[in-house]
Amino acid sequence: MSIESAENQSDQFRKYGNIHRQLRALTILDFLVQNAGERFLRDFADEALLERLRIAATDSVSDPLVKQKCKQIFGQWAT
Repeated sequence: MSIESAENQSDQFRKYGNIHRQLRALTILDFLVQNAGERFLRDFADEALLERLRIAATDSVSDPLVKQKCKQIFGQWAT
């Protein structure tokens, strides 16, 4: 692992919390999307949040478990 990669992971940890916190947040978000109703879904469609989720699913410094969870819930939301 390069120094730059380690610094990026450290920055991501400080900004978004540890992996378990990220996975828990994704699980809660998925629950809300599936159960909270139309108003939540309209408000949820925030471009900044959706972009952050897209980046989390594809960024090279994202943990593989976080990437996998993002892709799993994206698949569920698409159906």
